[in-house]
Amino acid sequence: MKRLLVISLLLLFAGSLLCAAPSLSFRAERPSLSFRAERSGVEKSPAAPAAPDTARIDAALTRYIDAIERSSVEAKQRECDFLIGACADSLVRRYVGIRLYDHYVTSPLMGDEAVAIYLYDNWFAPKRIAFESPLDLLNAGIFADFNRHSLIGLPAPAVTLEDGAGERVTLPLKGDFSVLYFYDTDCARCRLESALLRMLLSSGQFPLIFCAVYVGDSRDAWQQYAEEQLAVTSDAVRVLHLWDPELASDFQRLYGVMQTPRLFLLAPDGRILGRQLNAEALLELLKIYYGK
Repeated sequence: MKRLLVISLLLLFAGSLLCAAPSLSFRAERPSLSFRAERSGVEKSPAAPAAPDTARIDAALTRYIDAIERSSVEAKQRECDFLIGACADSLVRRYVGIRLYDHYVTSPLMGDEAVAIYLYDNWFAPKRIAFESPLDLLNAGIFADFNRHSLIGLPAPAVTLEDGAGERVTLPLKGDFSVLYFYDTDCARCRLESALLRMLLSSGQFPLIFCAVYVGDSRDAWQQYAEEQLAVTSDAVRVLHLWDPELASDFQRLYGVMQTPRLFLLAPDGRILGRQLNAEALLELLKIYYGK
């Protein structure tokens, strides 16, 4: 992909402007990443304000990110390496790295979290550039560990759970498309999502396996919820109600279940086709894969 050289030059030019004021230090206040200029023991100089330079970098980065939005994850990772590596000044490099990480870790575009994990693994964890604080680094490491195993295109992690009769079931089940749904009975968002899923799956449009995984440890609450909220009526859908009250399977880390609901679509061979879905997004993916 042809890189946007004009934007790169803007970044480098902005870096040279920052370097021209060596007494300036910058602090990134996440997530807004605002900057402040300070002089140690010297009155602030109005001749070298930081805001215009960082505003120029932000504008250039925004144009660059927008230009590569529909590129593959691998292409975005290469472009991030290019952008960060093109910054000669360490302060600019750090700012650009944090700005890119913050964008991809919060991006609504499915799959972009893989770029954030790549940035953590290749720039922040090796200390080539630094976050604002050790806590930011710790949070980024937790995010990476709880998401790296369930990225788009990867084989779904194998986890062994139990059904209501105490029989052990190992996911993913192969041979058909599967929907993997993690929920809690006390989660308000789960109740809404469960109602939408129940209607979608009961329509009978899509033959598949529906694996509903309760993340809590109350058998009574689980059974009542399954009967009332997840009673799928279509014979085209095989429904499995599963749980792991002892958390022995490590499903939370392997599937990134730090909150509920969490919804995945798996291919017949067990690959992850969709993650962090809602019922509406799941419907659109199912239409694509079923050709409807």
